[in-house]
Amino acid sequence: GRLQLDPFLLDKSDSAQSAALEQIEWPFKRLLIKNVQLKNAKAFLRSVGKDHLLVQGDANISGVAIDKPRASPTFTGLDLRLSDLDCALPRYQIQASKLILNSNERIAAIESLRVFSRNNLHGETIISSIKISGLDIALLTASHTLDAEEIVIGKSNLVIDQTGKSQSRTLPFDLRKIHVEVFRVENAAISYRDDVS
Repeated sequence: GRLQLDPFLLDKSDSAQSAALEQIEWPFKRLLIKNVQLKNAKAFLRSVGKDHLLVQGDANISGVAIDKPRASPTFTGLDLRLSDLDCALPRYQIQASKLILNSNERIAAIESLRVFSRNNLHGETIISSIKISGLDIALLTASHTLDAEEIVIGKSNLVIDQTGKSQSRTLPFDLRKIHVEVFRVENAAISYRDDVS
């Protein structure tokens, strides 16, 4: 399947639009979906000249529930097998050749990850692979807590640029707690730049 996303709706927060959505009388009080499955899906960001591929692959989400209108959905199972990830967040661009996330197997894996600041041309992170085992995906999505048995980071290169008007680095996602029994970095190079050095 082909999914096309509109950048106007993704980038802007229209208060009139959210107020209108809150006024909608939903025809249900609770929604349960046993399984949502996307096979060979491609998600594109629409643009005038050319559509931009955000990601492609397979997604299977089971036990999707919305307990009340306007509540965030929950799920009991998640299996993502994605490739060619290239998406922009407000401050970061994230690219990866492969992403696997499976709640039943309690694993996550990323290959050829590249994260760079959209405001700073010099700061970037390149990681050949990240493998996470014993990952509690439900806890991660519900309370933004990363709880895992082991994280292994392959060859990586991190450039921290604090020159000029560059802002201090923060994670490109909201993570409140981290608990990992084994954290291993196989080979890493870290470069730091500022106005002094």
